[in-house]
Amino acid sequence: MFTKIPLIKTIMTPFPYSVGINTLLCDAKIYMHQHEIHHLPVIDGDNIVGLIDARVFENQNYESIGDLMYEIKVIQKEIGTTVIVVSHRKDVILEMADSVVHMQNGQTIVQGPPSAILKKKF
Repeated sequence: MFTKIPLIKTIMTPFPYSVGINTLLCDAKIYMHQHEIHHLPVIDGDNIVGLIDARVFENQNYESIGDLMYEIKVIQKEIGTTVIVVSHRKDVILEMADSVVHMQNGQTIVQGPPSAILKKKF
């Protein structure tokens, strides 16, 4: 009835490759290809702040972040699921988000619609 769930350490790479938060998407794609990896943690200092999945690049040749944003929106509508985007770029947030959570030091400061949140000074 129940199956045994493996420990994370038995299936995860102990010291994975990673990229910094300011790494360009095209550079991350090249890095993943060079090292033959499918998942790439994104770090900011000592914190993991995201994960790039190689599937976003499958059969795609993204020229810009705008192309990737468009593809994410198409997939979201097709699947009908929630997509979480982490960004410091206001243009990305305004284009992609229905709702924004502004966080600082791991704490939620404010949340609401993008147009209202992005007008505030923090």
